[in-house]
Amino acid sequence: MGPRRGESLQKWKPKSIPIAQIRTLNSKGKLVKGRKITIPMNRGASTSRSSQSTFGTLTDWSHDQIAAALESVGPSINVDDFIAGRKTGRKKKRRKKKKVSYREKRQRTLQSWEEHRHNILQTYIAGEVLTDDTSCSKCNTTATHRCRECGVDMYYCTHHVQEVHQQCLHVPEVWQDGFYQPVAIERTPWTRTDHFEMCDTQKCKVVLVVDLYGRHHKVPVIFCSHEEPGVTLIHHRLWPSTISRTEVAFEFALMDWMETMYLECHVSCRSLSQALKLMGNNLPQHVKNVHELLTKETFGEFRYFKQQLRDLKFVCPNVDEENMCPACPKDHGTKVMSLDAIFGLKRWKKAKGVTNTPKHGTRVFEDQQVVDNYMTVYKTKGKITNTLQECNSFQAGDKTRAKIKNAKVDETGVFGSVCRHEVPWRFFSLRQGESYGNAVFMIELLLNDIESSPGCNLLIMYDIACLLTTHLKKSNDKKELLDKIRMAVPAFHIYGHKPSCQVEYSPRRMEGFGLSDGEQTERLWAFLRNFAKCTREMCPANRIDTLTEALLHYSRNSINQIGEVLVQRFVRANQTKTVAEKELAEALTSKGTQFITKAQIHQWATNEKESFTKRKPTDSTKLTKEEKYVELLSKFYSYRQELVNYTGDDADHAQYLDQQVKKLQTDLGKLEKDQPRWAPSNPEYKAKLQQLMEKQQMQLLNRVHGLSCERWFLLKLKSRYADGQTMAQRICRQITSQTNRLKQSVIQYNNLPFKSATKLPSKIQLQDAYNVESSLWNHLQEEQRMVGNGFIPTYIKRTLVDLHHRVGRCEEELELIRDEMRNTLNFYGIKLQTLSANINQHPTQTQYDIGVRGLLQRKKQAVQEKLADLQVIFKECAGVVVVTLSPVLESGGVEVESRMEEPDSDTTSGEATIQESEGVELVSPMEAPDSDEELETSSDSDNVDEEECDEMVDGDDDHDQFDELYALVVNSYEEPLSSAESDVD
Repeated sequence: MGPRRGESLQKWKPKSIPIAQIRTLNSKGKLVKGRKITIPMNRGASTSRSSQSTFGTLTDWSHDQIAAALESVGPSINVDDFIAGRKTGRKKKRRKKKKVSYREKRQRTLQSWEEHRHNILQTYIAGEVLTDDTSCSKCNTTATHRCRECGVDMYYCTHHVQEVHQQCLHVPEVWQDGFYQPVAIERTPWTRTDHFEMCDTQKCKVVLVVDLYGRHHKVPVIFCSHEEPGVTLIHHRLWPSTISRTEVAFEFALMDWMETMYLECHVSCRSLSQALKLMGNNLPQHVKNVHELLTKETFGEFRYFKQQLRDLKFVCPNVDEENMCPACPKDHGTKVMSLDAIFGLKRWKKAKGVTNTPKHGTRVFEDQQVVDNYMTVYKTKGKITNTLQECNSFQAGDKTRAKIKNAKVDETGVFGSVCRHEVPWRFFSLRQGESYGNAVFMIELLLNDIESSPGCNLLIMYDIACLLTTHLKKSNDKKELLDKIRMAVPAFHIYGHKPSCQVEYSPRRMEGFGLSDGEQTERLWAFLRNFAKCTREMCPANRIDTLTEALLHYSRNSINQIGEVLVQRFVRANQTKTVAEKELAEALTSKGTQFITKAQIHQWATNEKESFTKRKPTDSTKLTKEEKYVELLSKFYSYRQELVNYTGDDADHAQYLDQQVKKLQTDLGKLEKDQPRWAPSNPEYKAKLQQLMEKQQMQLLNRVHGLSCERWFLLKLKSRYADGQTMAQRICRQITSQTNRLKQSVIQYNNLPFKSATKLPSKIQLQDAYNVESSLWNHLQEEQRMVGNGFIPTYIKRTLVDLHHRVGRCEEELELIRDEMRNTLNFYGIKLQTLSANINQHPTQTQYDIGVRGLLQRKKQAVQEKLADLQVIFKECAGVVVVTLSPVLESGGVEVESRMEEPDSDTTSGEATIQESEGVELVSPMEAPDSDEELETSSDSDNVDEEECDEMVDGDDDHDQFDELYALVVNSYEEPLSSAESDVD
C-alpha cells in the first residue's frame, strides 16, 4: 500500500508500515509507474531490479540525497536520526528450528539416561566411602561421622557430632567395619528457657518422637506442673499423641507431610502408618501402634489446628472464608451454580454411637437435623415418573430408584453445590435417594445467601432441571422460586435427554450461561470419591470434618488458580468466537444463503423449540373430519374382506378380526349419524381415499426428514469429540437410536398400500434418507422457509442457528469473565483492607499478640503479591482491569477501585482490547511456544518493537513526519517477502 501515481509523498500518510516492495522515486519525489526495487535490509549494497531507477538502492544513496528526500517531507527531520532509526528497526532473520516429534524427544531422553546409568551408579557408590584425609567440618581433626541431613559433605568428629545434633532429630552415621552405620545421639534434655529457669516442679521425661522419615527417637524433655505436657511439646514443635499423656509425639514436618498426602493424594492413615514403618525399618521401632495413636483424634486435631492457622478466623473474624469464591459476584452480576449428588460417600450405621459435634460446625455442611426436618415436612406434588422415563435415563430425582442397598446404611451420600469457578459452596448429607426436595432445599439456601444482594442473578445447572422445573410448576408453595432463578441441564448430561429438553434447557442455547458447562460437581465428585473408603466407618462428626477439610483443600487449590483459569477461559472464548464468526460468515456467503440476514437467524433461534421438536401438522397434512371417516371406513372394509377370505385354523386370529370389524362398525356409526355409508366402489369415496393416502404419505415423508436432520445434527455434534471419550459414546447411543427410528419410518413409507399420483417419491432409498442434502426433500416446502429467491433446507437453518448460539454464548462468556476479573480484584482489595485494619488495631502487649500480628502480616503480604500478579495477568489478557491501591497501608486504609478501560475504536466488542503493534503476534498462555527459539521464529521479519510503537503514538508533529518518511522510504527497503506474505498490503 502506498501513494498513488503522481501523488506527493508529503500528502500521503500511510496508516501502517508498507511491505517490502515500493515503487521507485523520481527526482521530484514522486512515484514512477511500473518501476519497483527490492533491497535486502541485512545484506550489503545490491543492484536494483530496474536500471532506470533514479535513486537506485538505499545503500547507494549519499548523505545529500537522503537529506534532499527528507526536505520534501519536513525540514525539521535530522538526517542522522533518520538513518539511525532505520538501523534500529532492522531485525535479523533467524533460522527456523527443526521441529522434533514427541517420540524423538523421548528416545533422546531414554538414550541419554542409558549412557549415564553406569556413571551415576559409580558416583553414588564412591560417595559411600570415608577416606582417610576427610576432616571434620567444625575442626581439623579426622572425621568419623557424617550427616546427610545437615548437608552434602558434612563430616564430623566424635565430639562435634554430639554437639551439633542436640536440638534436632537427625540420625548421623559412623564409619565402622568398612561401611556407614546409623548411630544414636545421647541428647541433653530439651527445656524451655523462658519458663523453667525458676520453676521448682520441673522434671525430665523421655518422649518417643517419630520424625519425618519414620525413625523413632528417645528425646528427654523437661516438663513442669504449671502447664500441660502437650503444650510443652508444642513449644518444641512436636505434636503430642494426647494432651495429658506424653509418651509419644510426632514431628511437625511429619504431620504436615501426612496432611498433604491425606488431602491431596487420598492416602489413608493406615497406609501412611505402614509407609512410615517401611521408611524407618533400619532403626529400632519403639512405637508399635502408630496407626492407633493417629486415629485417636491426634491426626484430626492437627488438621483442624492447621486450618485455624490458615484462615485466622479466631483473631480476624471478619476476613473472608476459604470457600468464598473471589470471582463470583457479591453485589450485582450473574452467579452460576451447579447442583448434584454423589452416592459413593456412604456411612454405615455401626459407626453411629459417638455423639460429638463437628469441629468445623456448619462452615461447609449444613446442620443435618435442619435438613432432616425439612425433608420430613416437604411433600412431593404430583407424580412425573413417566415423564422421567421419557426424558432421560438418569436416576436423579426418582425416589423409587433410591440407591439404598440395605438397611445398614445410615447416610447414603452427599448433595452439594459448586460455583462455575470450581469453588465448593454448600453441602449436606442424604438419608435416602436423590429427590426433588434436596434440590429445592439447596436452591433456597443459595437464594438466602444472595438475599442481601438484589442485583445478583442466580442461574442453576442441574442434571434434571427440566423435571425440577415441571415439579416446581405443579407445586403451589414453591412455584415462586421459578421467578427468582433460571435452570439449565449441564453440557454433558443434556445429551442424555430427549430433543425437546436439549433445545429448551441446553446451556449452549439459553442466554446468560456463557460457556459454562455445569459439570463442576462431577469434577469435585471425582476428587471426593477417594475419601469413601475411610469415611464410611467414621462417626457422623468425624465424617463431616474430614469431608469439610477435603472441600476446603479443593477450594484453596481452585482459588489459587483463579487468575490462570480466568485468563485461559478468556483466551478460549475469544478463539471460539473468532472461529464461530468465521464459520457463520462463510455459511451466509455460500450458495443459496445470500439472502439470509442475522435478524432472520435470530428469529429462527427464538422459535427453535417449535421448529426443532414440535412439528405440528400443517393444514396440508392435517386430517379433516371427513378424511378421518374415510380412514376408518377403509380399515373397516379391509378387516371385513380379510375376515371373509380367512380359511385358516387359528381361531384366535379370526376372533381378533371379528372384534376389529365390530369396533370399527361402532365408531363409523357414531360418525355417520344415520347417513348412508359409502360403498367401496363409490367414486367420491375413492377420491377421498386418494386424498387421504397423499396426506399420509406426506406425513411419513416429513417424519423421515425430521429424523434425518436430527441424525445429521448428532453426527455433526459427535465430530467434536474423540471416539473414546464418554461424551462421544453417549452421542453414539443416541445416533443408533435415531438411525433405527429412521429405518422403521422408511420401511413404513415404502409399505404403503398404494402411492399418490403427485410428485412424491413412491419408494425411499435408505442412503437418500441419510443424506440431508438429497433432492428427496425438495417436495417438503413446509419444512423450508422462503428467504429471498430460494428455499432454505432445515439442516442449513440448524447450522446457522447453532453458529448464532455459539457466537452469542462466547460474547456472554467474555462479558462474564470481565466482570469476574473485576470481582476478583475487588475481593482481594477488600481483603487487604480488612487485614490492614486488623493489624493496626491488634495489640502488641504480649508475645502471643506479637505472634498473631506476624501471622496477619504474613497473610497480608501473600494477598498483596496475589493482587499484584492478578493485575498483571488480567491486563495482559484483557487489557481492561486496573486496581488503584492507596500507598499508605500502614494507617489501615486502602482505596480499592476497579474499572474497565475503554476499548480502542478499532477493537470490536467481545475481543481483547490489547493494543497490538503492526506485525506483532500476541501469544496466549494456551499457545505459548516451548522455547525462546520458537518464539523468535514465530514472529515476522518486519515486526515493530513495542517501544517504537509507543513512541509513534505519543510523538509530536515532528515525529509524525519522521514516521511518515520512515515507513514509506526506509522500512520498505527489506528483503523480498514469501508468496504467502507478499499479498499483505
